[in-house]
Amino acid sequence: MSGDKQLEQANLDAVVLLKELEDAAAKINAALLARCDAVLFQWSIKAGLVLGFEKGSGFVLRRLGEGRWSAPLFVSATAMRAGAIAGVEKVATVALSLTRDLTEHLQEGRSPQLGADISLRLGTAVEADGESFTLPIDDVDLLTYSVAVGSIVDVSLKGGALSADAAKNAACYGEGVTSRAILSGSVAPPPQLQPLYGRLSELASN
Repeated sequence: MSGDKQLEQANLDAVVLLKELEDAAAKINAALLARCDAVLFQWSIKAGLVLGFEKGSGFVLRRLGEGRWSAPLFVSATAMRAGAIAGVEKVATVALSLTRDLTEHLQEGRSPQLGADISLRLGTAVEADGESFTLPIDDVDLLTYSVAVGSIVDVSLKGGALSADAAKNAACYGEGVTSRAILSGSVAPPPQLQPLYGRLSELASN
């Protein structure tokens, strides 16, 4: 897939995912979205009934300032544990990165381990506990919201390792463009993602 097509598809998939989460009554908290360091969009394919996910792919947007987001850094993930969700083959996730740990790992070319290097908490669980949405939330790097077949699911992504997808990033930005350049704003945000940027700004201001 060409870089332009890949960016167009990323925008479409992410906008649809945000709508699916809203329809499933899993509204992302506006205050945290407005203040988070980054947002991870990820789509995972399940392998086996309860053993977890074999692979996943997605992208990270880093918040650069008020209403400004970076170009997408495309990532891949492997070996995530999902728990007992028999019958679900695909899960889509939006994760708010509440600290800089995720982007710092990726900018340095490392592959952070979810649940080890990067701590996780289900967004729906925080809501249910009645916790106040202020930063920092103790011991939480990523706050995750997942949906499968139109319904919100409490899926743990622990055990997965995220890494930059070199082939996809090269197709979009050219050879030799680093993860740091993409996430720092040195790479111009692509026009194909303007609808997604606009939607994130809308959600953050609600």
